[in-house]
Amino acid sequence: MLRLRQRFAAAFEYVWSTLRVHVKMMWSSLQIVSQFPSLLARIVPTKVVALCNELWFASFSPFGNLGLACISQSLAGFPARLFFATIFPVLIALVLVARYARHRFGKSKDERARVRDRHASLGLLLCYLVLPSTTTTIFQSFLCDHDFGIKGTAYLVADYEIKCGSEAHTALVLYSAVCVLVYPVGINVAFAWLLA
Repeated sequence: MLRLRQRFAAAFEYVWSTLRVHVKMMWSSLQIVSQFPSLLARIVPTKVVALCNELWFASFSPFGNLGLACISQSLAGFPARLFFATIFPVLIALVLVARYARHRFGKSKDERARVRDRHASLGLLLCYLVLPSTTTTIFQSFLCDHDFGIKGTAYLVADYEIKCGSEAHTALVLYSAVCVLVYPVGINVAFAWLLA
């Protein structure tokens, strides 16, 4: 049984090392395409939007499909989605850092390096998974719908209860501007720095 398990592990490692880059590229493409409806639904044909909506599983949005409105009606709107989409990954990263700090003490140098590498890989995986959906949610703060026939009236596409230019929208835009520096800019700069 142990020998069979070792053979399976070796076969899996070979297949994963061979296909890892291709799987990551395919997953990234699916994540990007699955976000089209939330940003481009008004200009993309309805059949394309329907196809993209079928790729919901590729969008790693931890709070996007949980039905937060069941907990409280105040969590149903876009501000709550934006807050959870941007704060949740930070909380997970803090848990990873705390876990790393706890596991690295009292270990040999090789064991500390192994723990560091494992936690760094988990951190990179977290960034890789949340970047597309979180970035899309952040940029939805800037999309206003001006097609109401009333001159000067526009509403946020992600939440038609929020009037563009209002205090609530201004607060969302300011928060989103900071989040743009952290997520789409910050994570990509970190990836570029790691690759250099």
